[in-house]
Amino acid sequence: MIKRIFLKILYKLKSLFQYFNRKSNASIVIPPEIIDGSFRKSNYSSAKTNLKFIFRVDKKNVGDWWCPPWRYFQFKPGIVGDILNPEFKINETDILILGGGGIGSEFFLPHLNRIKEAKANVSILWGAGVDSLNNTGEVFSHGDHDLYGNYFDFLDEKGIRVFSNPQKFNYVP
Repeated sequence: MIKRIFLKILYKLKSLFQYFNRKSNASIVIPPEIIDGSFRKSNYSSAKTNLKFIFRVDKKNVGDWWCPPWRYFQFKPGIVGDILNPEFKINETDILILGGGGIGSEFFLPHLNRIKEAKANVSILWGAGVDSLNNTGEVFSHGDHDLYGNYFDFLDEKGIRVFSNPQKFNYVP
């Protein structure tokens, strides 16, 4: 039993290493062996899909790099894009999963507006947060700080990493 689990882990690690060592593209196809073992056919990369994942593709920021949900849940093959890439195309027929990471900020606002204007068929926010620069020596009283902003109001479903009372959006730990 332990040997079988160990071999499965080794296989997943091998798949991840192969994925990380690919040449960087504006958009890449998620290797099905990472997502779903039933998609191990050789022609998977030619499959048409309208499922797209957008997150901050930054290998130096572990929070951004490991935040997208396809790393933890099984999905059909989809296209992955960096939120900072203005050439990543979003169509009206797309199912878009955005996040996580701290993409709720003034820095990401132009990129969120670009996504908003694309009007994807379905748009889902996954585990994102609102990051703001504040005086780290200051303690906020209850209600003194907007934990959400209006960064995500245009999305169909919202799951955020910010917990508060009352809760404006769904909390995804």
